[in-house]
Amino acid sequence: MALVKCTKTVFEHVKNKIDELFHARLANAAKLHGMTDTEVAKIIYATTHTPERLKAAKTLEEMYVGNQILYSSSKMKFKIKTSEGITRTFDTDLGSTKDMLHSFMYTYANVPEITNAPSDITCAIVEADKRWNAVKKDKEAFKEAFNDAWGKVKSVNELLKAWPAASDLLTSDVMDRIGRKNGPRTIHRESFDATSLNVQLLKAKVAK
Repeated sequence: MALVKCTKTVFEHVKNKIDELFHARLANAAKLHGMTDTEVAKIIYATTHTPERLKAAKTLEEMYVGNQILYSSSKMKFKIKTSEGITRTFDTDLGSTKDMLHSFMYTYANVPEITNAPSDITCAIVEADKRWNAVKKDKEAFKEAFNDAWGKVKSVNELLKAWPAASDLLTSDVMDRIGRKNGPRTIHRESFDATSLNVQLLKAKVAK
């Protein structure tokens, strides 16, 4: 078995793999329960673009020559801010083209911030934020456990000896090098307790 040293390249690769493993969990945690982003957008559109307001905007446009107030768009972008101070941006398609205020359209400019959204929407946003933060906390705990383990080993061989599951996070090239019979002789010793790392790795794979 060839000796593979602990290098910055290997370290950064493992950290990136941890991020990749948690990507699906973070995405799932961020989803609102009970409604889609499109459903939220339709509710906000109905609240902000009432028939009376649209009629007034059209009437106003007829009175002058200048920049448009209303445009036709199916894409809508806005922010919702909860009473807890949590802000979530929605960037979605309504499914059909509608008259829309320019500021609500799909642009890279500042978008309207809704502070009085229905409570079922704001509650869903708050709960999603809690789930997302919990998963992020798991990811950071995994990284911290790996950092601690990495600091206790002198080679990738030692890391694998104490934590065999690390093979899931290493490149095939590194594993091939370790598998070679030629090279310096390695001394195996238990460098750390891998229990925490195995728990974190299992959590990371939950959403795969």
